[in-house]
Amino acid sequence: MTSKRLQGWLAAALAAGAVLAAPASAQAARPLATGFGDTAMYVASPDRALWFERTREAGAELVRINLQWRAVAPTKPANPESPADPAYDFSRIDAAVRAAAAQGLRIMITARGAPSWAEGANRPGGVTPGAWKPKPKAFGRFATALARRYSGTFNPGAGGVLPRVQFLQAWNEPNLSTYLAPQYKGKRAVSPGHYRKLLNAFYAGVRRAGANQKVVTAGTGPYGDPPGGKRVRPLAFWRSVLCLKGRKALRKRRCPNKAKLDVLAHHPINTSGGPGRSAVHPDDVTTPDMGALRRVLRAAERKRTIRPAGRRPLWVTEFWYDSRPPDTVNGVPVRKHARWIAESLFRYWRGGASAAINLQIRDQPFDPGSAGSATASGVYFVDGTRKPAFRAFRFPAVARRAAGRTVKVWVRPPVGGKVRVQVKRKAGWRTLASRSAKAGVGIRIPVRLKRRKGTSWRLSATVAGERSFAARVK
Repeated sequence: MTSKRLQGWLAAALAAGAVLAAPASAQAARPLATGFGDTAMYVASPDRALWFERTREAGAELVRINLQWRAVAPTKPANPESPADPAYDFSRIDAAVRAAAAQGLRIMITARGAPSWAEGANRPGGVTPGAWKPKPKAFGRFATALARRYSGTFNPGAGGVLPRVQFLQAWNEPNLSTYLAPQYKGKRAVSPGHYRKLLNAFYAGVRRAGANQKVVTAGTGPYGDPPGGKRVRPLAFWRSVLCLKGRKALRKRRCPNKAKLDVLAHHPINTSGGPGRSAVHPDDVTTPDMGALRRVLRAAERKRTIRPAGRRPLWVTEFWYDSRPPDTVNGVPVRKHARWIAESLFRYWRGGASAAINLQIRDQPFDPGSAGSATASGVYFVDGTRKPAFRAFRFPAVARRAAGRTVKVWVRPPVGGKVRVQVKRKAGWRTLASRSAKAGVGIRIPVRLKRRKGTSWRLSATVAGERSFAARVK
């Protein structure tokens, strides 16, 4: 566990947003906050306290707690901005927030899924309940109640004052019809405009609460369809939300009510090709393409098509890969699964992201007969034993050959101290270089290794007696 001094540094930096909005220089030492978003373990499980403890053990600082608005408010509240309105049932979310705070974790609540009374009229058959034309004004009022409840000052009675939630996320994957419909009217994308209204109402609602929580945009899905389909491609979606046009030369366009946000989020999921496979379409965004999304965000900041003024962080609020075992249908071998997680964290850091949230901490039970109904993306197996991915997530290392003999080794140490990069020799591990680093900060350390035909070097790092996940380089 980190020292009290380091915990204080992380808390202050996260709250201020300074750490999470660090510049994207490929060589700079920059923090990368990590976390999990496992609703099954955090909200639905009676063992949630154990899984929040294991979240901290895995080196994570953030947890994502999914909140179904329609489950919390199945009937319309008389006073929708009051967290104490009897129509609201926050009990399961309260329990999860208390358990996460008890482990010193930073919390993000994702609000999504409109109640029937807050949807548009005449929802078509086949549209997911909660996705049809959610009403922005109602969403904004709910945001006020949500922010007030988790302001750190609200006492619901039983259990005493609720802990503060630092980050509130407005919706989930709004460029997919599963979560926001319709996506298109004919061949014209309408979901970006509707989402901007939802986001701005949510932002205003959070600000009315006066607790200064940070508003995170919904994480967008990685892929889209041709015009008229069920998905809008993420870069096209964000250009529209952020009042930009053009693909190569981003230009300002007129639009009412500029988007208001504190953090921009995306889900660069590429489960089959691994973290090195870029999207085929230039407006889709998978793991290697995060720099393209960062470019759109920075253009909106420069051209003042986004509010408030200034730079803001880019987050990955969901990524995942299934492992085999247990997923014998779609999973990759557990060692490759671990390597892909380490590689993904490096690529998110290099692409300018300052937080990355894995979908699960623990696998779900797997049934080969319904392989698509459960995911196996955790760093723990379903029985609670650690996967190789545990070490890759907690203390990742990735090596890249530069020019000649130079190899750059990226590490993100789980605790602060002297980081030693070592190479495996017959006689054991030999130290090649060392550097002081802070916990949770990604750094690149250059070392010298000869090229040998047919030989790959095994590299890892140590800090405070703990060894990282091992990387290989030719």
